[in-house]
Amino acid sequence: MDKIDLSQLSVELDYQWKVQSITKGSNIAICVAYIDARDAMDLLDRVCGQENWTREYKEINHSLYCGVSIKINSEWITKWDLGTESKEEKEKGEASDAFKRACVSWGIARGCYRKEEIRLKTVTSKYTGKLVPIDHKGNVLYNSKSLTKYIRSMDEKIPDPEYRQSSVKAKKEDQLPEDFIKATEDTWRDVIVHFGKHKGVKFGDLPYNTRFGFTENWKPPAKETPQDANFEIMLAHARTEQPLREELKKLANNRFFDKKDAVIEWLKSYPNATALQEAVNRAKATIKHNEKLTSIEEEDLDSLFADQRDQDTKKEGSLKVSSLALSFSFGSFLFLSPFLLCATSNCSCSASSV
Repeated sequence: MDKIDLSQLSVELDYQWKVQSITKGSNIAICVAYIDARDAMDLLDRVCGQENWTREYKEINHSLYCGVSIKINSEWITKWDLGTESKEEKEKGEASDAFKRACVSWGIARGCYRKEEIRLKTVTSKYTGKLVPIDHKGNVLYNSKSLTKYIRSMDEKIPDPEYRQSSVKAKKEDQLPEDFIKATEDTWRDVIVHFGKHKGVKFGDLPYNTRFGFTENWKPPAKETPQDANFEIMLAHARTEQPLREELKKLANNRFFDKKDAVIEWLKSYPNATALQEAVNRAKATIKHNEKLTSIEEEDLDSLFADQRDQDTKKEGSLKVSSLALSFSFGSFLFLSPFLLCATSNCSCSASSV
C-alpha cells in the first residue's frame, strides 16, 4: 500500500443524534451528536488498509482504555483513550465509547463531537412511562432516527452549531491570553488551566490524581471557546500517554529488566507518546531477550549439574568397590589369622623338637 495520508481521517462522517440525559426539575432532554463505531472502522480500512491498523483494550484503575494503532513507516503508533458506560449496555457501550474516543485522537469525527448540544422539551410516554423528547409541534421523537431527522431539519433553518463555533473562534482569536500555549504532543503539559480553582497553573504541574480526574471527567462546555478546544486537545494527548507511562513502569519492575533506575529517571523528563511507545517496545524486547538468555543459562547449569552428578556417581561407585575390596581383604585376614597363628606355632614347636 502507498504511504498513508492521515489527513483523510479528518473527513466528515455521517452522524446521528441521541438523548444523553434529561435534566431534573425542568425535564429538558439534552441531545448530543455521535457516530457509529462501524463507520470509524470503515474509514480506517479505506485510509490505512485493513492490515495497517488495529485496536486493543486494557483496564487501568478500573477504567477501560482502547488503543487504536496505525502502522506508519513500518512502525506501529498507538493512541489511547478511555470510555464511559452507556445506560443500555454497560460493557459494550464502554468499549465502543473508548474506541470512538481513541479514533478522535487520530482526528476522526472531531467536528461531530464539537457540535453544540441541542435541548428539547419532553413529555411522558404513554407506552413506557418515561420522559421522551418532542419537536416544536409536540410530536414525540421516540428513537434516534426520528430525533436525527428533526434536528437536521432544524439545521436547514438555523446555521450549523459547528459554523457558529467557528465564527465565535474567529472573533475571539485575537483575545487569547498572553500565556496561551497551543497543545501539541510535546507542549501539552505547559498548557495553562484557564478555569476553576487551578486557574493559572500549568497542567503538568498539577498532582497526578488531579490530572487523572480531568482526563476522566472533563467535558467541554456547550459554548466552546478556543481555550476550551485547546484544553480538549491537551487532554487527548494526556489520555494517550497515561497508559503508556503506566505500562512502562510495570515493565521496569520486571525481574528480567535491568535498567529500572534509568527508566524511572527518564520518565521525569516527560517524553512524548511516540518516544514512550518506542521505550515500551524496547523494554518488551529486552525482557524477552533476557528471559531467553536466562533460560539458556539455566539449561547449561542443569547440564553441568547433570555431568557433575554422573561424575560423583562414578566416584561413589569406585569408592564403594574399593571399600568392599578392602573390607573383604580385612575380613579374609581376620578369618585366616587363627590358622596362620596355629601354623606358625606348629612350626615353632617342630623347630624346638629338633
